[in-house]
Amino acid sequence: MDALPTRSDPAREAAALLRRLGFAVLTVALPAAALLTRRAVVLLLPIGATLLVLAGMLDGTSRPSRATLARALSSIPAVSLAFGLAWAAVSLAWTPAPAASGERFGSLIGGVALALAAFLALPDRMRSSNLYLVPIGTAFAALLAIAILALRFGVVGPDDDGRNMERGVSVIVLFAWPSLAWLRSRGRDREAAGLAAAVAVAALLAPDATASVAFSVGALAYLATALSGRAGAAAIAVGAVLLLLFPAASVVLSRSGAPDPGSWRYAVETWADAMAVEPLRLVTGHGFGAFGRDRMMGSLPAGVPDTSFFQLWYELGLLGAVAAASALAAGPLAARESYGAILPGVVATFGTALALAAAGTGTGQAWWPGTIGIVLLLFVAVRRGQFRTRRPRAGPRGLNLAAASTKA
Repeated sequence: MDALPTRSDPAREAAALLRRLGFAVLTVALPAAALLTRRAVVLLLPIGATLLVLAGMLDGTSRPSRATLARALSSIPAVSLAFGLAWAAVSLAWTPAPAASGERFGSLIGGVALALAAFLALPDRMRSSNLYLVPIGTAFAALLAIAILALRFGVVGPDDDGRNMERGVSVIVLFAWPSLAWLRSRGRDREAAGLAAAVAVAALLAPDATASVAFSVGALAYLATALSGRAGAAAIAVGAVLLLLFPAASVVLSRSGAPDPGSWRYAVETWADAMAVEPLRLVTGHGFGAFGRDRMMGSLPAGVPDTSFFQLWYELGLLGAVAAASALAAGPLAARESYGAILPGVVATFGTALALAAAGTGTGQAWWPGTIGIVLLLFVAVRRGQFRTRRPRAGPRGLNLAAASTKA
């Protein structure tokens, strides 16, 4: 008897292949490449996002654009982010170097658009085989970082290679949380523990202690959220607001005595003095891209803290800081309702990202918002992989039903 012919859909098969390749680029190639080149995120994000978009166009499994955008844009984090981007665009009118700042702003908008397009292209249900690429890629990158740092391949000092390693390990500790969230949701606790250990070792061996501290902050946030989801999310939200308000508070803090040069207090008061020269700029900011330009030209004192929070206040002022604080505070609180079992990983990502930003990692660099966008995209994919299918029981009753259906 001839075998029954099987139907094949070339479009769906091609879409599945493209989607697998897109995830492989974003989750396997990108973290490893970030250890070796500073342009890994900038180059690989468009490739991965384009492959995901093409896959969604071929098989038609992507969500309806209008309905998805309406739900996404009505959320507090999205509204706050949109307002912050709009204010950054307006601030180009008074930034010191509008041409260079406009180019940087265009790159930022392009990265946001790519992440949004990839989000819209994700199907409602993600295959487990695609999502297992996330921990595989993170584990591979962590082992590669350990090998490079432990065996001292190349130079890992304060030169460009050392900065590449610091940047790459920062990407790894951020990718660790969606990886651990997926493994834990599948009940693979031993694999999750092994991955966490590999990432921790890579962070400890990094040229700078920033990645190790950030991963520890994320681990504490993960533990707190696992014990109490509401308390963990609320703690991260409060921490985000306090960190964003701290630069402004430093302007009005009373000062006693002269701080030692090189100390954190000296850096904070140096920034406060720089902002006090033009009090109006504390509200409006000096314009998008002004921080890096003024540091390069020597307009800012050498002791000004080079962190994302001080840069945000310097460039976008009170309005930009309020928009960022609203987005960062509302993000983990909103995730409590929709992310369920993977909420600890989401909150841990916020904690790690805040710690990296407070230390100055990624300040003014294109790879930083791109990496954050990819990690958020991975969490959306992991959430859409949280579905279960039940197989029919192979008992006598099931056999009888199968026989009856065959006779019919």
